[in-house]
Formats: sequence, structure tokens, C-alpha cells
Amino acid sequence: LIMMFVLIYASLISASEGELETKSVVSYFFFLLAGLFSVYPFQLVDIFRKFLPFCSVFMACSYLLFVFLLLAGKVSITDIYIVLPDSEVFLRGMDGLVYKGFVFIMVGFLYFFIVKSSSWFNYFLCFLCFFSIVATLTRGFVLSLLVTTIVYCLFNKRRSFVKYFSLSTVLIIVPLSILIFTPDFVFREGSDSTRFNDIIAFSQLLNDDYKNFLFGWGISKSARYRDWE
Repeated sequence: LIMMFVLIYASLISASEGELETKSVVSYFFFLLAGLFSVYPFQLVDIFRKFLPFCSVFMACSYLLFVFLLLAGKVSITDIYIVLPDSEVFLRGMDGLVYKGFVFIMVGFLYFFIVKSSSWFNYFLCFLCFFSIVATLTRGFVLSLLVTTIVYCLFNKRRSFVKYFSLSTVLIIVPLSILIFTPDFVFREGSDSTRFNDIIAFSQLLNDDYKNFLFGWGISKSARYRDWE
């Protein structure tokens, strides 16, 4: 409800200035899914349990296969555009890519990690999903997944030694491996500078007029202060 209020409020500001763009509003409509999950929790859980395990493993295997073929020189990184539209894919240089649907691999990892089954095959699928996410070279994916897993282990009453041991191993090996073999994954100058510029832009917006904290510039004019060097 808070997010919908902010969305409507920001849209009205842009509309009052005659600058409202439909695409800037539509991109936030995924918040409406919260209401869907609230109204139909049990039905959606049943759907997730039925389709999520297969879908997440299929996507994880497909992407890892693509990375293997890429490293073997059998395919080009741009060949992915033959299957997926440009707007759905973000390249990570020539070594990896991010597809919006990969978020379901993350949910799949949590499913295999939390599910009651303790078979080794289940843990294998869990790590398969995790390493496919690491292969996307996306810090946000990896960090959010690790933090979520840590929170679950700390506050879940059904503690498991195997899960703790597995998690500890991953937390030690994966970050060290990333730092050693792909330091650009952690220290990404372009991505970091964009975030710092956003902070500077927001500070400048408040310095110009403190009222901007309440009224801002609307939802369709957020890039005005992104020209900082």
C-alpha cells in the first residue's frame, strides 16, 4: 500500500508538469504481485511447488551449458539475442549475462535449501542453482541470496548441521574464488560510479530546495541529475 501511494503520488507530480511517461510507471507494476500473494497464498504455493523445482533447474542447466559453450568457443555471447530479446538480457562483458527470469533460479535455490527433504540429490540441485547464479557475475544476485540464506539459518528453529556446514563452505570458498579469479566482479567501477552519482544527485536535489524531499521531480524525471562526472 505504501509503494502504491508513492507510485501514485510521484505520477501525479509528473502529470501536473505534463511530463508523465507510461513506461516509467509500468515498470513498477510488479509491486501489485504482493497483493496477489496475499489474497491467494495457498494456491500460489501449490503452483510453486509443482513447477518451480523443474523450471529453476532447467534454467540453471541451460545457462551453465551456455557458459560452458562460451568458454569452449562454440558460441558467442551475442548469440543469446537469437533466443531472447535485447531488453530482457544484460551482458556482463564477454564472460556472462543476466536474464530477468534468472530470479526464479534464486527462488529455486531457496526452495531446495528450505525444503524438508535432506537427500544429497536435493543438495546437489541447491548448489547447481547457486553456482549458476554466481556464473551470471551479478553481485546483487549473489549477495541477496547469501544474506537471505544466512537470515534463514539464524532464525529458523529447525537447524541442520549439514545445511550449516554447506553454507559455511560456500561462504568461504565462493567469495575467495571470486576475488582471486574475477576481481572485476567485486570491484566494478562503472556500476559503482553510477550508484555514487545517484547519491550525489539526490544530495544536490535536496541542496537546491529542501522541499524536493517531499515533492521531488516526479516519476518520469529521475535522470535529470545523472550527468555528474
